[in-house]
Amino acid sequence: MNYLIANWKANDNLEFAKNWFTLWNKNPAFNNLAAIVCSSFPVLSFVASQRSVICGAQDVSLFSGGSHTGEVTASDLALFAKYCLVGHSERRKEMRETIEDVRSKMENLIQVAIIPILCFEEVEDLKVVKGLISKSILVYEPSENISSGGQFKEVDFNALYETVSDIKSRYGSNISLLYGGSVNIKNVLQVANLNVFNGVLVGKASLEPLEFYQIGKIWAQKA
Repeated sequence: MNYLIANWKANDNLEFAKNWFTLWNKNPAFNNLAAIVCSSFPVLSFVASQRSVICGAQDVSLFSGGSHTGEVTASDLALFAKYCLVGHSERRKEMRETIEDVRSKMENLIQVAIIPILCFEEVEDLKVVKGLISKSILVYEPSENISSGGQFKEVDFNALYETVSDIKSRYGSNISLLYGGSVNIKNVLQVANLNVFNGVLVGKASLEPLEFYQIGKIWAQKA
């Protein structure tokens, strides 16, 4: 399976989502590409109501329940989401999340039949979650390739290929492995041409539904 995943981050609200889907739903569905939209918590129910995409969340609590004010548990998400991001670079940097934290989140998600979308940079971190990889989607997001300040960065595709080849040699060629880091309409074909990824996680470019669709169209034609 190939995946096209949108991460709206903290850029969405209900009005944004309605406008986004008004444009997105004018396009035909992909036959060989699963489109997933990871929205903020308040918008999950609306995204889940859309038949053209699969609903995903952007994060989940470390806790499965109890006296933890403000936490959104995996059981809460299961009402709407089929997938959930964990370990995103922004969470690691801004919230100081560790791979042990991420593992706990993955376990909570799997218990309620939500598929974790594990974002990672350090290949060695995968050792900590090795037993959960087969039940998850992996997203390799090298920090040097991640856009900042709205500016996309150039990608070293040779280095990218070598790293991903190493990952697959360690954990099997059948794992679901995506790329995330400054994905846009200008470089997605180069990523697809590496023939080592099962899709892409798109951040800033996913806020524009027509551009996001074109990214998916390019990938679907290559897949």
